[in-house]
Amino acid sequence: MANGHDQLFKTLLTSYPADFLSLVHPDLLTRVDPKRIRFESIELYLDTVPGAGRPRRPDLVAELYTRDNTQRPVGCLHVEIENRFRQRTRSRLAAYNQLISLRYGVPVATVGLFLRGGPAGIEIAMHQEQLFGEILARIVYRTLGLSAAEAVNYLDRSEPLAWALAALMRPPPGMNRLEHRIACLARVANNPDHDPRKAHLIDCVDAYLPVAVDERDAYEKLLQDIEEVRELTLTWSESFREEGRIAGKRETLLHQVERRLGDVTTHTKRRVESIEDSSELDRMLDAFLDGASLDELGLI
Repeated sequence: MANGHDQLFKTLLTSYPADFLSLVHPDLLTRVDPKRIRFESIELYLDTVPGAGRPRRPDLVAELYTRDNTQRPVGCLHVEIENRFRQRTRSRLAAYNQLISLRYGVPVATVGLFLRGGPAGIEIAMHQEQLFGEILARIVYRTLGLSAAEAVNYLDRSEPLAWALAALMRPPPGMNRLEHRIACLARVANNPDHDPRKAHLIDCVDAYLPVAVDERDAYEKLLQDIEEVRELTLTWSESFREEGRIAGKRETLLHQVERRLGDVTTHTKRRVESIEDSSELDRMLDAFLDGASLDELGLI
């Protein structure tokens, strides 16, 4: 799919992984530790030797752990983000499912997220492999089709991620596109948590329910009686976006430290979380990826 859509949704799902699992696999969420769901991009190879053969790049993969602090994952969550639904995507989802299972040695819950087209909402699907009419293998996965789903059902949910996804859905009854946008932003604005991740929710609504130049007067008129949305869109929006960018850079730096060195100490975590300068985080991340030590970066 187009890179802009792809990156927007990767950022959105990486910011709200537990929300996504709650929407597509609610029973699974009750059995795993939501705080340890961390999406990342990986490369898979058709050959057994890394670096050989043609690489496959699933969009997002997260290891799943139980709530008893076990050190070994019990499964994986795999998500493919597709701009449009295509029938051939089904076989690709099944192929990724098998490759990821081989890579991690655990069962994989695969989800196809379709921005346009496909079945409305959640669907449980199955891919079968047959030889001379005999079924030899079955891969069960789920799909979430946004464009044909009803926004009103997602605006009523408690997960903030649902309010952003609602921007891609059918508008609530009686609402035009601008009113649909305001309904999505109102849910974000009325959430009392001052969470920098809200920036990603706003970005999604802006991207899929934009205000055209010739719609601005009508939009401003609609906002006159909705102070919380006006404040969010005119005042808080840029602040949330900047906070979200900084929080994302902190998370990326800590993730890279954990990948190289294992557990992140409390002191290092507090030091990174205290950095407010976006350019300083960029400098530290670049230096760390180039081989600098935590001592050289002043993080121990």
